[in-house]
Amino acid sequence: MPMPQSSTGRLPLSDKLSKSLDAWKADNIRPKIFIRDDDAERDHPSLRSLVSLSRRFSIPMLMAAVPEYCDRSLAQAVASSELVTVAVHGYSHRNYALPGHERCELCNDRPLDVIMEELKAGRDKLLDIFDGRISNLLVPPWNNIDDGVAEAALDLGFKGISVHGWERMTDPMPRVNTHVDLVNWSAGCVGLGQREIQDSIADQLDVARRLGFKFIGIVSHHRYFSNDDWEAFSGIILTLNEHGVEWVEADHLLPLNEKEQPGKLECAQH
Repeated sequence: MPMPQSSTGRLPLSDKLSKSLDAWKADNIRPKIFIRDDDAERDHPSLRSLVSLSRRFSIPMLMAAVPEYCDRSLAQAVASSELVTVAVHGYSHRNYALPGHERCELCNDRPLDVIMEELKAGRDKLLDIFDGRISNLLVPPWNNIDDGVAEAALDLGFKGISVHGWERMTDPMPRVNTHVDLVNWSAGCVGLGQREIQDSIADQLDVARRLGFKFIGIVSHHRYFSNDDWEAFSGIILTLNEHGVEWVEADHLLPLNEKEQPGKLECAQH
């Protein structure tokens, strides 16, 4: 049976998400969530909707930008919200993987020095466009990166990577990953509905709590979002705000020293 909607079109908190948030509250822990948006290049109407949402709710956002195609129109589009921080999203978002392999730009199918030259050029370009203010996180296209590339990227000034999922979250290379994807890729690249988003957030909060992490990440792709999708996500934000979720900058989840792990609680919850 469908959940009833409020007069504003916002769904009430689902039982599943309510139980998940109650479990965090019982442990006296306020769950943290960060938002990452991928594949930014230039000014775009949907990108402006994302920036407007950040400004409206005072929510930090990590915007993964493809340096080769970026220009100053992107900086102008995000200038209205100081809470939007741009991150290097590969260099060209071009697939270099061999046939039969997962798509990957930052893979070992090319010489490492070539990849490093591109990443440095991309980082320098974004530093110039955004007046020196960019994220310390590297966001690999398609969420794939070779271990050697990831390690070498530290020498370029990156302090961690952001991909998708819970795998290898405790690697020596700091990972500030996303876990909830707002796009249904199998249904034709459309935004998830509010109920689907709530259930996915509940599932991932449960995993985070079980593994002992204090955060989850949500990833969007503004180019696939309609006005209705942004309204649906706005409803989710309003609902989570009413239940004590803390929205954080992705970079603030990076460890302060080598002994720490990103966003890790002192002990796992069971």
